Amino acid sequence: MGQLLRSGYLRSAFLAAATGIVLVAAAILLWPQGGSQRHFDGAGPLGSEGGDVRVTMAFPADMPGPWSLGIPVCLFSGSDPATIESVGPTATLGSGSRYLGAGIRSFFRRSGDVPIISKPGFPPDVPDPVSPAVGAQVTTSCAAMEDPGAPYTELLVGFDATGGSGAGWSGVDIGYTVRGEHRILQVNETIARCGPSLDPGVCPTPPAAPLTTP
Repeated sequence: MGQLLRSGYLRSAFLAAATGIVLVAAAILLWPQGGSQRHFDGAGPLGSEGGDVRVTMAFPADMPGPWSLGIPVCLFSGSDPATIESVGPTATLGSGSRYLGAGIRSFFRRSGDVPIISKPGFPPDVPDPVSPAVGAQVTTSCAAMEDPGAPYTELLVGFDATGGSGAGWSGVDIGYTVRGEHRILQVNETIARCGPSLDPGVCPTPPAAPLTTP
């Protein structure tokens, strides 16, 4: 049985906000799309892991689904609640990826209750209530989430894939509204089940060191 492979680097939203070059670069990459303003992480009200982040979560072909993927969500700027309206892929990889839905939970980190990164099944077995993501309000600030004693809000994406050729998502789009204005947060997170149709950059060979959640 294989294990989840997660590669990339994380930079806190707090540090990204303090780094002028990163913030300016992100602000340039903000554009309207179909009446909605699309932006990268760190360039709008709703944020995730920080402005300068690339994350890949790749499941080996012999690891059966479905899976739940955990993505932090928080208020990067402002204090008005962000209401989630949709969750989906920015683009798809290969063929046969299946979106099972999205949930959300807010909790205090403690022993036995930490961000999941990934867990089998959807919704995942976690100690806290999982609510539907669509319609949920995000109120936790990204800066506060740097404090282990502060509330943590996690988006839980249900994902599966059929066949053995490889499939997944290149990016996660989170549609939301703040003060009646609709926006789309594009999270640079790749989710994939490995297979021959996917680029080696998504599923490296030999694989990177495996990382699993508690």
